[in-house]
Amino acid sequence: MLTKATFIKALSLVKEHEAIMEEIKAPLQKLGDFPLSLDIDSLHRQALLLVLKEVFHDESDWIGWWLWEDVEKIVEWEEDGQRCSADLTAPGNLYDFLMDNITVRDDDEELHDD
Repeated sequence: MLTKATFIKALSLVKEHEAIMEEIKAPLQKLGDFPLSLDIDSLHRQALLLVLKEVFHDESDWIGWWLWEDVEKIVEWEEDGQRCSADLTAPGNLYDFLMDNITVRDDDEELHDD
């Protein structure tokens, strides 16, 4: 299983990459009024996110939401008639939330020789 420290570091590096790309794009956009598509290492980032989503069974894309949606990182839901919420502002909280909500899929079960 992926450790919390590794998960936090991975998300931090993705966010750092995004910030660097924004810094690079700004001066280049001054060269002309055209759509600039500069995303160095995007395949590496895509691969990392694919693995993270698989590890956490993140079919709802909580990780993508956390990384790119500029919204308050608090989620609310109802469970057994009770109102519940989780503050996912910190990446460690997102890790805990994902761990608490992992569901085992059929293709994840170990095969046994009977």
